[in-house]
Amino acid sequence: MIIPIVVKYIILGPLWDGALVVLIAYFGHHKCATRWMVSICRDIASLTGHSFADITSPNVFGKNIWNIAQERRITFLSYTNARQKKVNELLDFKGIHLIRDPRDVIVSAYFSHMNSHSSRDWKQLIAHRDRLSQLSKEDGLHAEIDFSASNIDSIAGWDYRQSNVYEMKFENLVDTPLPKMLEAVRFLGLLGHELSDTTPGAVHYYLAGRCSLWIQSMLRLRTTRPYKSITRSDLDRILRRNAFEQKANGRIRGHEDAMSHYRKGVSGDWHNHFRSQHKDHFKEKFGDLLGRLGYENNNNW
Repeated sequence: MIIPIVVKYIILGPLWDGALVVLIAYFGHHKCATRWMVSICRDIASLTGHSFADITSPNVFGKNIWNIAQERRITFLSYTNARQKKVNELLDFKGIHLIRDPRDVIVSAYFSHMNSHSSRDWKQLIAHRDRLSQLSKEDGLHAEIDFSASNIDSIAGWDYRQSNVYEMKFENLVDTPLPKMLEAVRFLGLLGHELSDTTPGAVHYYLAGRCSLWIQSMLRLRTTRPYKSITRSDLDRILRRNAFEQKANGRIRGHEDAMSHYRKGVSGDWHNHFRSQHKDHFKEKFGDLLGRLGYENNNNW
């Protein structure tokens, strides 16, 4: 029955100013360079004319995320504690998803949770921070593996086969941010040289495959909403403005400040902190996750 499908998307889809728009989304996970990526995405949204929102509060997790986007008239959504179950609520979108070596996630979380991360609206962190302050670093890392398990589970439970999601890894992104972000922005269809009159800003909500063109004409729906495009030089400026050195007040990436939220900004730091007992604890907790994510060839690391 095609008419009910059309009505469903008219009612549930973002229909603003007479235009149906496809949602652009960034999906991240705790301690996967989320603040950095949110800043970059916010700048991209601002330049292209999108309505941007960063969804992080636990208070919204119980709500339908598609409804949140519609209620707030969001066209560029940042969901930085991404759970696949919630992402499945989105009716149509194009997104990018960033993960990080879970071992580095644990190390980053340990320092952040002990020193720099805000505990506002996160009562569990207050108790965890107090516990970390009383433990040695070795014991604290064990405690962090357990405390951060739900975050690692969200990375493990992600569907990496979604054709409308561009997958990225922190390790590749921090080393060559401009080429990798160009690929991501190109995937989202926001690069200026890829735009055309029929896909302004490449932010559009295709009804093709859901209803025929004659039904669209009959309903007199416009299927596009114009947005500005972004160029390579635009993106380069955004990345320079959000570079680690800028965020860390001039400190060079790789130079550690354990008290800063931008502590070190490098990959592979787990080698400096994990001992054999931490490796065993991690493997017991998460099995062959690193192999499935492509970070190790086997579980003998």
